[in-house]
Amino acid sequence: MLVALRWLIAVVVLCEARHWDADRMLPNERNSLDDCRSRFHELIAAGAAAPAYGKPALIKEFAHMGAIGWTQTDGKVLWHCGGTLIWMDYVLTAAHCIVDHRDVRPDIVRFGDLNLETDDDDEYAQQYKIIQIFRHPLHRFGVKYHDIALLKLESSVRLHDTVCPACLWVNDEIRFKELVATGWGSTGQFEERTPSLLKVSLKPIANSKCETFYYSELVRGLKTGLHENHLCAVDEKMDTCEGDSGGPLQVKLQHHRSLTPFVVAVTSFGLPCGLSNPGVYTKIAPYHDWIVSTMRQNGAAVQDDVFNATFCALRFQNYREDIYSTPVNKTHVWEQSGYTDHIYKT
Repeated sequence: MLVALRWLIAVVVLCEARHWDADRMLPNERNSLDDCRSRFHELIAAGAAAPAYGKPALIKEFAHMGAIGWTQTDGKVLWHCGGTLIWMDYVLTAAHCIVDHRDVRPDIVRFGDLNLETDDDDEYAQQYKIIQIFRHPLHRFGVKYHDIALLKLESSVRLHDTVCPACLWVNDEIRFKELVATGWGSTGQFEERTPSLLKVSLKPIANSKCETFYYSELVRGLKTGLHENHLCAVDEKMDTCEGDSGGPLQVKLQHHRSLTPFVVAVTSFGLPCGLSNPGVYTKIAPYHDWIVSTMRQNGAAVQDDVFNATFCALRFQNYREDIYSTPVNKTHVWEQSGYTDHIYKT
């Protein structure tokens, strides 16, 4: 997942815990280690160390991110895909994630957990059984179109600033210059999957440019080439990889003092990762009506405008990240003045 072609050296600095003033702005220049707690407080609290590839996600940073798992006969869980909490008891993922290589369906989704292999950061973790799976009716296994699905959970999540639904970007036009993908996938071709949630910034590119990498003769299941429902995104050093499927491609928009995550697309497929090839994602907007109608038909009390940008941004505002309590070095990707620009732009 999130492959960096250059080796990165992770240096862990142990800092003396100090009181953190959430309203204080932190300079980029360092004169001492006295501000270590305020800069890295969430990493220290979570007990997380930066992995060698990609950038580590922090607790509360992607509260909508879920790990989709398959429980084995010995009780061990294999986490093969990611998903996005979009309603109190609904998760959005890729259609090809609803079965594994043995044609077995996933049975659980886990939220609020950065490292899936340790108990160190499980204080806010929530785990739920999957009781229903809805695959888009036009999707066919082995074909790379309409790769989107919904998972219904056994009960509603407990709202918290570490577990909270994301909004969906339901406008056809995508104006963002940069998007973020997250997941627990592999750190390179033939590499093991990372137990830590990682993030990478990607730039959307036109499908016409992306088609030089993806054409029917090269990619099985892409008989008629890329469709308008596909979105391509790329970075020179990093990429999504095996195990990231189903996870969100997202942007955060500032609304008043909160950062609201909007999921633009779902991770679908790609070429061998780590080679600076663009990844392909399933856009959300073309499937908005199907998402809403499926949820409504299966018990969710939702209206047609449930994912209206303004309504959604306000709905869970108390659980969103506060820009004034976000360390400067946290390297969020968001449109700082972008909420009104993107929502109301003509």
